[in-house]
Amino acid sequence: MNCNSYPYNMFNQNILSTYDQQQYEIERHRREHMEQQENIRDLVKAAHDFLKAAQKVKPEYREQAQQAVFAVLFEQMMQSQYGGMNRDYTGNRF
Repeated sequence: MNCNSYPYNMFNQNILSTYDQQQYEIERHRREHMEQQENIRDLVKAAHDFLKAAQKVKPEYREQAQQAVFAVLFEQMMQSQYGGMNRDYTGNRF
C-alpha cells in the first residue's frame, strides 16, 4: 500500500502547507488588486475635482493658478526623482 498517494496523503503537512501558501498568495493578490482599484478610483475622483475647480478660476487668476499647479507638479517630479524633499505645496519645509 502506497501511503504517499491520495487519499492517504490528504493529511500530509507538506501538501497542506503548500495549499495554505497557495491560498495565502491568492488572497494577497486579491487584496493588492482591490487596493489598486481603490487607488485608481481615488485618482479619477481627484482629476475630476481638479478639473471642476479649474473651471471656477476667473480668467484674471488663471496664470497664477497655472503657476501654482506647475509648482506642485515640479515638486512631485523632484520628489519622485530625488527621493523627496519634505515640503508642502507652498514650498515650505515641514
